[in-house]
Amino acid sequence: VQTEVCRLANEVLKNYKGVYCIESFHPLALMWYKKNRPDVMRGQLCEEYFRNEKYKGKIFHTILSYLPFNFLTRPDFIAYNHKHAHNISRRICKKMGALSVAYTIQSVEQHETAKDKFDLFIFDSCIL
Repeated sequence: VQTEVCRLANEVLKNYKGVYCIESFHPLALMWYKKNRPDVMRGQLCEEYFRNEKYKGKIFHTILSYLPFNFLTRPDFIAYNHKHAHNISRRICKKMGALSVAYTIQSVEQHETAKDKFDLFIFDSCIL
């Protein structure tokens, strides 16, 4: 199912002339794009799922919190919830040269807190 979404998205975007990237929380989506569209920039979205009530006790999501599949998916960047900048796996990936992106910054205060921990930022409803 995850890769079917990739195929459908690719059909929509394959003739698009502008610059774009894909981002996904699911590593299978990144693997699909790595294999089928290596020319498209890929971003691994992530957060500490075990802190979210919706995902507590869900082993797969807890494992995803630590980016264990990045050695296979080789994302061009990692977009991590700015609230969880301290995550050890995110910090290790950054030290190893991965582009580190904070999502979703919604205030000047959030940007100030995150600006020294991330390379780039995804903003939502925020004017700096």
